[in-house]
Amino acid sequence: MSPERSKIAQSENKIEKKFPFSLGDIIKFIGAFAVIIPLILGYIQYQQQVRENLDENFRAIVSGLSSERKQNRLASASNLGTFIKEGSPYYNEAVDILINTVSFESDIDVLQAIRSSLEKISFEDNKRIIQKLLKLEQNFFIYDEYLKVKLRTEQEIANKELQRYKELLAFTETPKTSLKENELELETYKNRYLASITRHMSLELSNKENPFRSELVAKFIVSFLSVARKNPMAGLELYQNSWNYVVLTDLKLPEINIYRSALSSTTISAVDFSHSKIEDTTFENSIIEDSNISHSTIHATLFNSIVSLKGTQFKGATLTDVFFYDSDLKGANFTGAKGLKPAYFYKARNLDQAVFDADFSNRLKQVDTISEADFMDYLCDSDLSPTRRAELSRDISGEASVRCD
Repeated sequence: MSPERSKIAQSENKIEKKFPFSLGDIIKFIGAFAVIIPLILGYIQYQQQVRENLDENFRAIVSGLSSERKQNRLASASNLGTFIKEGSPYYNEAVDILINTVSFESDIDVLQAIRSSLEKISFEDNKRIIQKLLKLEQNFFIYDEYLKVKLRTEQEIANKELQRYKELLAFTETPKTSLKENELELETYKNRYLASITRHMSLELSNKENPFRSELVAKFIVSFLSVARKNPMAGLELYQNSWNYVVLTDLKLPEINIYRSALSSTTISAVDFSHSKIEDTTFENSIIEDSNISHSTIHATLFNSIVSLKGTQFKGATLTDVFFYDSDLKGANFTGAKGLKPAYFYKARNLDQAVFDADFSNRLKQVDTISEADFMDYLCDSDLSPTRRAELSRDISGEASVRCD
């Protein structure tokens, strides 16, 4: 082989080593890609279409929750539960929508369907969902306070407008003063008074509806708490919540924090509230039986007019300005409780059938020497909030105020 041919052969070998694919192979690859790429693009488009259809279906179901027809709302509440499963892109959104629906839905069957759907959440999410529901119910508590203040303000405005209207009416009826300006002013105050009355009536309607909705949401939350019957749910927080007229039974809720809340006329049976913090709260007129409040810290709280405390444990609890006025203490156990004072048990019933440490039992005999005036003075010096002080004062004297100098 000539030197030139040898060089050409060596060059071809180098090219083959550098580019191991022949032109034919490259053409085959291009042909294969021409088939694969449309398949990939088709799959992507299919997935996008599926997601769009799923999204459209989800939005359609959600819109049904605001339908005027009960059957549509019932179906939507149930169908949203199908999106509450692990890996669902709509998991959190479906949960939040159902929670918010609780605030304005009043039909029991629809609420039951919402509860059934929410019960599909993972166990780890239970506490988070309940806290969201509590936050929702708290809004009613806050709005209730706002309504009371607003109603008083609107009533004062209406009274002033009416008084001014009457004065102008008397003024314009005299022959000397039937001037155009006075008539215009009279019409202005008349319209202002009517507008004030309209606002007041609207607030009155909201004021009547608000407690109903608050109680409905509270009962929904309590029914959802059934998960805490088998597995303890520690560390729940009630802040400005109203759990009046609800029934709490066989629940494990240790280390609960209850602050500025109301659990009046509530039935609490076999509930574990041990190691909890309770402050500025009322349990007035409630039944609390066979429950555990041991080793809790309780401050500025009312257990007044309790129907029964049978079997309830306050062992090792720390109580500061906690009053059991007119409550039946039969069967309650306060052994090891700290901070107890005779004044806390003023007018309490069946003290001899409650269990106390021996040294406090001797001190408790002083309760019979406390007069109503002495007790009222004690309330003034206590850490009770003005609201709690007024509630207890109303029970004692029929007046919702305590005069503290």
